[in-house]
Amino acid sequence: MAALTLGLAAGGPPAVAAPAVRVHLLTAGQLSKGWSVVAVSGSAHVKCLTSILPTTGGLTANLAQVVFESTGLLPVLAERLERSINAPGIYTTSLAQLLGCRRMTGTIDSQVVVGTLKRIATHRYGAASSAFAATGTVGGSPGILDIELIRLGEYVLWVEEANTVAPNPRQFQSLVAKAYARIQ
Repeated sequence: MAALTLGLAAGGPPAVAAPAVRVHLLTAGQLSKGWSVVAVSGSAHVKCLTSILPTTGGLTANLAQVVFESTGLLPVLAERLERSINAPGIYTTSLAQLLGCRRMTGTIDSQVVVGTLKRIATHRYGAASSAFAATGTVGGSPGILDIELIRLGEYVLWVEEANTVAPNPRQFQSLVAKAYARIQ
């Protein structure tokens, strides 16, 4: 489970009290049969991905995150929606971290993680968007991670999918499009 929440580790409480972001853009009903919402658990310490989307110093209003798991731990899909008056700054900082994270090393639930992350071409969303794909191993087993980062107005949306086999790009982009459509 922690494999999917690499980019969801956030640092500190919100800096500004504002209307709560309580909406999950995706629901288990939008996924294939067998998916359910699960609690974020485990520990992930992959050096360059651990604290992307920081909530300190950016005048964050609020955030909501949800993790979906299929039967049997993988695949996993996570969404994080953050509302901030500094959404452009949060997006720029997060993008810079992702661009600087070419070689991933660390641990997930005490298992060694080794892999590479690269930017990929995809549909453009919002004011700014970027997509990334990671391949590597977790505890010696294959691991694949797809990430989409989107900024629209005061929102920053992060969607990621982890699996042991390559995710279906059309299916992942369809879910990203559904999440994005809810914040337009």
